[in-house]
Amino acid sequence: MIEGEAISHYRVLEKLGGGGMGVVFKAEDTRLGRSVALKFLPPDMVRDPQALERFRREARAASALNHPNICTIYDIGEHDGQPFIAMEYLEGETLKARLVKHPFAGSSSQARAVPDGSGAAARPGPMSVDDLLSLAIQIADALEAAHAKGIVHRDIKPANIFITTRGQAKILDFGLAKLSPAAHPAGATDMATAGPTDALTTPGTAMGTVAYMSPEQVLGENLDARTDLFSFGVVLYEMATSQLAFPSTTSGGVFAAILRDIPAPVDQLNPQVPPQLGQIISKALEKDRKLRYQGAADIRADLQRLKRDTDSGRTAVMRVDQARTGSGSAPAMAVPGSGSQPVVAAEAAVPTSGAVEAAPRSFLAGKKWLLAIAAVLVVAIAAGVYFFLHRAPALTEKDSVVLADFANTTGDAVFDGTLRQALVVKLQESPFLNIVSDDQMRQTLKYMNRPADTRVTQEVAQDICQREGATATIAGSISQLGNAYVLSLNALNCSTGALIGAAQAQASSKDNVLSALSDAAVELRSKLGESLASIQKFNTPIEKATTSSLEALKTFSLAQQTHLNQGDSQAIPLYKRAIGLDPNFAMAYAKLGTSYSNLGQLALGAESYQKAFDLRNRVSDHEKFYIEATYYSYGTGQLDKALQTYELFAQTFPRDSAAHANLAIIAASLGDYTKFLDETREALRLDPSNALSYGNMMGAYLTFNKPDEAKAVYQQAVAKQLDNAATIHQTLYALDFLENDTAGMKKEAEWAVGKPGLDDYLLTAQSDTAAFHGQLRDASQLSQRASETAQRNGEQETAAAWTANAALRASLFGDSSQARDLAASALKVSQGRDVEAMSALALARAGDTGRAQSIGDDMAKRYPLDTLVKDIYLPSLHAIIDIVRKDPQAAVKSLEASSPYELGSGYFPNLNLIAVYVRGEAYLAARNGTAAATEFQKILSHPGVMINSALFPLAKLGMARADALSGDKDKSRTAYQDFLGLWANADPDVPVLKEAKAEYAKLQ
Repeated sequence: MIEGEAISHYRVLEKLGGGGMGVVFKAEDTRLGRSVALKFLPPDMVRDPQALERFRREARAASALNHPNICTIYDIGEHDGQPFIAMEYLEGETLKARLVKHPFAGSSSQARAVPDGSGAAARPGPMSVDDLLSLAIQIADALEAAHAKGIVHRDIKPANIFITTRGQAKILDFGLAKLSPAAHPAGATDMATAGPTDALTTPGTAMGTVAYMSPEQVLGENLDARTDLFSFGVVLYEMATSQLAFPSTTSGGVFAAILRDIPAPVDQLNPQVPPQLGQIISKALEKDRKLRYQGAADIRADLQRLKRDTDSGRTAVMRVDQARTGSGSAPAMAVPGSGSQPVVAAEAAVPTSGAVEAAPRSFLAGKKWLLAIAAVLVVAIAAGVYFFLHRAPALTEKDSVVLADFANTTGDAVFDGTLRQALVVKLQESPFLNIVSDDQMRQTLKYMNRPADTRVTQEVAQDICQREGATATIAGSISQLGNAYVLSLNALNCSTGALIGAAQAQASSKDNVLSALSDAAVELRSKLGESLASIQKFNTPIEKATTSSLEALKTFSLAQQTHLNQGDSQAIPLYKRAIGLDPNFAMAYAKLGTSYSNLGQLALGAESYQKAFDLRNRVSDHEKFYIEATYYSYGTGQLDKALQTYELFAQTFPRDSAAHANLAIIAASLGDYTKFLDETREALRLDPSNALSYGNMMGAYLTFNKPDEAKAVYQQAVAKQLDNAATIHQTLYALDFLENDTAGMKKEAEWAVGKPGLDDYLLTAQSDTAAFHGQLRDASQLSQRASETAQRNGEQETAAAWTANAALRASLFGDSSQARDLAASALKVSQGRDVEAMSALALARAGDTGRAQSIGDDMAKRYPLDTLVKDIYLPSLHAIIDIVRKDPQAAVKSLEASSPYELGSGYFPNLNLIAVYVRGEAYLAARNGTAAATEFQKILSHPGVMINSALFPLAKLGMARADALSGDKDKSRTAYQDFLGLWANADPDVPVLKEAKAEYAKLQ
């Protein structure tokens, strides 16, 4: 849709956003002159009967309701084969977005509603009791109205509750709603349920969002309105505490918690919450639905009663204060928790001369004097108690902290770097503290014209702190007293130098130093303002988690710095040495796996991730998230689990930029480019010194075909002197290609020469560019150079991958002989996942289906859980074999599994959208031109994803063939001309070019 386009009697004004089940535009209703939101089912889901039915169900369910707290549905229609819903246009934000503000307050921004959006994914903050009760009463009222109509929402969560700028709650997204045959009275104990005929809800199927499901949803039982009340209870819990009621790192863990665990009491996590609210939430969260609230009216009544009592209680206190101050008395000061009338301080006549009056006093006068002193003391004590209970914490969740190196006066070098690394681990496990990353500090040192390896003393840390806009520095020291050691931690305000928190611990021996440091770190976290509940939840003694070996930790610290300053290949031997010193060092295995993966050695990376995963119960929660997420990403390849883990990682540690950055990359792999952009933006906001995020941000904008925005991000990187990162230059090459800037591409290729890890990548990029224009001979030579360069760099698996990439490309161009030879060469060097995948696809297209099937069987055994293997690579392979065997219908069926992730992108451009391209070929083979054109258009609509992939020009040829099959010769001629123009300088003997020319000639 474009601005100004007419859709029925609506005029599109702008795009608001989109999610998995819809794309939303702001539009004008030209008949009634009002703004509306138009929600379209995404084009790739129009053919999905289940998605289409859910879309229609949303319209039917919501349109049956007329309630001020439910988003109004105006109309449902269709435009160019795409169904749409016209709904109420809202301004404000989702409850999920509102919960990220801390303290909770209304936003001044005017965010537009995206009815199926998920909201922000950032740091949560508990909601004030007033706002919580006001919104909760409205939500309960809306649920009562829906349930009275026999409609069960089944997906109540913060992302599906919208808050308008006027503070009005609106329930959104009835796409998973269940419609009972008839309404039932609210509160009935024998509640109506939809039977097994409910189209999208067969028994045994759990529908909804995992973290907010009811026990009966988890068990796949028939549902009634009480499932919404449980989910509402989970939402109330999060509103009151800023924490999930049932947190876990996996879906299975969440399911187990929902069925088994009792959440921590609300008032324990947030003392500001009245006990009555905790009781309401507890009743809503009863696992047995017979013991739960039986109707929304019941929970609404309890919430209204609590709001009335809360409001009236506050009014009474205000009246007492006004009465006393209005009579001319001294201001009243209440003793917290006393429950009595406020104590009024009386004035005491104290002699000004300093001499004690000699005249005798009566007993009564003396008693009055003592009473006056007592009154003053009571007020002073009250004031002290009040100040202690209400003092501002030393730090807030908005503050950042710079860690200095430890001052080591023991003379023992084992502590150098080691204790700071241990402190990083202890402070990183706190969701409250935000530690300025080593990468940020390294960049700041660069701005200060200091070497990257400068020792960060307290003075240097203070300079970094001020330049980074951080709040405090933390400096540690260790000294020796006989056989004992004393460790001190001091947190200083970096602007004033004032001490804002300190902790000290003593170790009886060297073996106990890490334990003592762990204790001191916990004490300091408390003094800096972290809550006791948070500390209790996130506190793993370092000697029982990361490692108990000082030598291993010292080596690990050195490996981390080497990785930062010199790269992955130099860090690998140090990570291995740390593992040798402590074979149970889980994080060393995980970081080793990351270094291998960064170098393209995926098999070695997977092996290291597996070992880290096996040891994950020995680490802190923060490290455990990292280990599990990387294991699922690169160990087993379970990208769906990786996505869930990173989402929970980012939610639990919202200020960890790496969690958001990696979440973005996984989202791109799965084809969710909106999340790719949003999470990369958040990662960059949290860590504006991370060069990788600038490159990813540029790439994210390219996926949306926004080169100007990508250039702007590049200029930001240049301004911060971060433009030397490999990822930025890789993306610059892609940007230059899309803009046909040959001089720019040449410049990037020349810059990469001699830079391991980048030189071979850009040689392959140049080879793909040559192939994009049909110049297969030049492409083959450049691929060979790329492979040889990678081998010289010691990256055997990467070298094999570049050869396999060339094999796949040759097969796409119809050069079967070259494809078979290159595939065989690649497989001799490596049997890594991507090498096997590209080689198998090449062999299948080249007609060697037996060998291709054998490799596919091997991949199925070796990577049984891998998302890309089971949902993209193998379905594509089987479909190609089906096409070779003249069974295009079987090919289309083989590719059904690929639909959810078919738009995903990765490291090898010729694999991007491969399933889409093969499906297009299958439809051509089945002589279904219309269906084939739909598939090829998906590729042509994503130039920023495809970049210089050979599939892009071949999709133009596929479109020409599809139009010819459909009988539209004019469109077919134009498409052939586009392809032949793109390949005007192609090698004349490329088989697919010969075929295209012959086909075009027949149309003349």
